[in-house]
Amino acid sequence: MAGRETPSIPGGPNVFVNLLEAGQLPGFITLRRGISNCHGIVSAVHHDLNDAGCAHLFAFKRGSSDLLKSEHDPKGLHSWIEANGWVIDVANGANRPIIIMQTDAYYQLMRMTNVAEQQ
Repeated sequence: MAGRETPSIPGGPNVFVNLLEAGQLPGFITLRRGISNCHGIVSAVHHDLNDAGCAHLFAFKRGSSDLLKSEHDPKGLHSWIEANGWVIDVANGANRPIIIMQTDAYYQLMRMTNVAEQQ
């Protein structure tokens, strides 16, 4: 959508939001309603974006967060997507908001370490 870009929805994430609103992320919607496994949700987003022909616009990331460490996950592993210096964290589980924020601020907020691109 031309003219839609605002400070709250910048250029990179705008593609994601437009696809979401157009119903072109069906795998993401299905998984997000039922689970909160960030790795599975990001995998579904990757497939949806690939089907939509725009996966190349996004980086699929994984890292460790001190905030997410637990007995079950001592490394605090987390997955998300990025576009043009913005994080789109779609993996917060059912009925929670999608987080869109600048990469540096997100890494600091979540205390991310060992960030790497997923293949």
